[in-house]
Amino acid sequence: MPKKRYNERCRGRWSQAVISWSPRRPPWPPEERGPSNTRRLWPPLTNMIWNTPNWPLLLLLLAYVRGFESGMEKRMGPVFISEPPSQVDFLNTTGASVDCLAYGNPSPRVRWRLRDGSLAENVPGLRQTLPNGTLVLWPFRPEHYRQDVHADVYRCEAANVVGTVLSRDVHVRGVVKQYYEVQVYDEYVIRGNTAVLTCHVPSFVKDYVTVTSWIRDDVLTVASTVLEGGRYSVFSSGELHIRNVTPDDGSMSYRCQTSHRLTHEIIVSATSGRLIVTDSSGTVPPRVTDSRTALSAVQGDVVELPCAAQGFPVPRYSWYKYSGRNNSQLLPVYHDPRMAQLSGSLVIRQVSLEDGGKYVCLISNSAGEERTELLLIVTAHLTAHIQPQQQTIDVGRPAKFNCSFAGHPVNGISWIKDGSPLFEDGVRIKLSSRVLLTIVSVQREDSGMYQCFVFNDVESAQGTAQLLLGDAAPVFHYVFTEETLQPGPFISLKCVASGNPLPQITWTLDGSLLPEDQRFRVGDYITMQGRVVSYVNISQVRVEDGGEYECHARSTVGIVSHAARLNVYGLPYIRPMKDVSAVAGESLMLRCHVAGYPIDTITWHRGNSRLPINRRQEVFLNGTLIIQDVQRGVDDGTYKCKAWNKQGQNAFGTV
Repeated sequence: MPKKRYNERCRGRWSQAVISWSPRRPPWPPEERGPSNTRRLWPPLTNMIWNTPNWPLLLLLLAYVRGFESGMEKRMGPVFISEPPSQVDFLNTTGASVDCLAYGNPSPRVRWRLRDGSLAENVPGLRQTLPNGTLVLWPFRPEHYRQDVHADVYRCEAANVVGTVLSRDVHVRGVVKQYYEVQVYDEYVIRGNTAVLTCHVPSFVKDYVTVTSWIRDDVLTVASTVLEGGRYSVFSSGELHIRNVTPDDGSMSYRCQTSHRLTHEIIVSATSGRLIVTDSSGTVPPRVTDSRTALSAVQGDVVELPCAAQGFPVPRYSWYKYSGRNNSQLLPVYHDPRMAQLSGSLVIRQVSLEDGGKYVCLISNSAGEERTELLLIVTAHLTAHIQPQQQTIDVGRPAKFNCSFAGHPVNGISWIKDGSPLFEDGVRIKLSSRVLLTIVSVQREDSGMYQCFVFNDVESAQGTAQLLLGDAAPVFHYVFTEETLQPGPFISLKCVASGNPLPQITWTLDGSLLPEDQRFRVGDYITMQGRVVSYVNISQVRVEDGGEYECHARSTVGIVSHAARLNVYGLPYIRPMKDVSAVAGESLMLRCHVAGYPIDTITWHRGNSRLPINRRQEVFLNGTLIIQDVQRGVDDGTYKCKAWNKQGQNAFGTV
């Protein structure tokens, strides 16, 4: 079936699929394939579509992608559909697969790079990049752990002829599965104070284990009741706060329950702890039993700032926050429906970026005073976008990209073009406040993909935009040079050009088409940089192959040409010349195309006379004859050119 009809039929099927979909099965058979470049995109996209709640939207996107791949749309640089996450932790017993899916026209090639920019080569049994762009980290034995494989920073790279884009940093961490136990020990507490029991988790698994709840007397599950104003606070870091302790609390045992986020194992502490509740016979100044120096919270979540102490009389707790320029003012925290205090804990509902900062917990009774400081870091998921996402600019005109971002904190902003850092030169490329990129005068090499990255200590995000060139005349980036050689070997002549639209490169020998000979082979291809590479390969070079070769890069915008000689040692040889017609009163130029090397002299003759015979005729060393002010009946006739070498050997041709 012709390609055009196939695309029309395929596009119609997509329309029907979008309108009448069924949640039970795909509305098209997965075995049906489009053009060959679609097969690389199809399997991961269909898997992603049917495993995401937003699959109808992705279905439309896939139809959009198929439109590009049909070849009926303009070229498009790569854009990530499924970008890998910032953090990938996995067990050595399970391994991990990290997907990276991008689209573009033509379909981009997806590869993975390491922190230093080098390619992530396959490591047998440990690391492999699949043809669909998935990075596979295979399960491994503990003794096969390699830091450069299992604890490195990776980046996904998608590239086609338009340009290159990089994903955010992907921090990969392989974890060797180990047996572990958690412990709870007895704690002393003065009646009426806040008791603090701690779930002790081994340091080697602390990053992956969360305390989910506590079990009292091996029966009753104790969960956090802070939002209801209850006595219990359960912290994921392992602490249990019991406010307003009574002697009854000392008659119970407590165990903690943990969850491992990689193994999903639920473990109860091997030991239980009890509260030993005492009465004080005299005043006791406050002693801090639990606090933090820093705490992170995600915007919109509920966060509890812990502050616990013991003393007698039971201490009072007051919270303050630094504000003003350089945190010069310490102001009390006022309670409202969003912010409440339970004993020493400060609970903030729907925490906002403005809530971030340094807090002070002041603990006091009649015997003394203590204080702790806590830095609350409120984070928001980073996002970045570039506007405009695509623009077409003529060479010599200015271009601007604006990077807009959201999230907190933002430690820095960087720009990348086609996978390489982009720096301000202060003349042609300027960065204003790091968010506005200005190219004062666009050049051919400026076309491609631009990205702005925003990052902090936890994650990074990127926005992507494409700069297309308007009409640009062809220009050469590489051309062949004059060569001299003996008959027999192989030789290749090459020209590399670019332009917009892409130029077509043709070849001539001494102003005529190349000989129709099996020894001559002409070919071309397009590089990843969008340049046309054209070559002429000549096998078993002969004397008559010598002459002036010329490559012409031509488009609708203009043409550029380059010429150089190929000299082949041998006897003089003159390429056959075609008869020419001249217009009376104008100039005529005749070229004697000579091969063989070296050539000593080239002469022109008419009849028995060697030219020039008058002032209107001029003969050049390269064998060119120019006749000015051609006269009918005087200049018409047969002309002969002769080529001589120093040994007196010659060849001739007529026109």
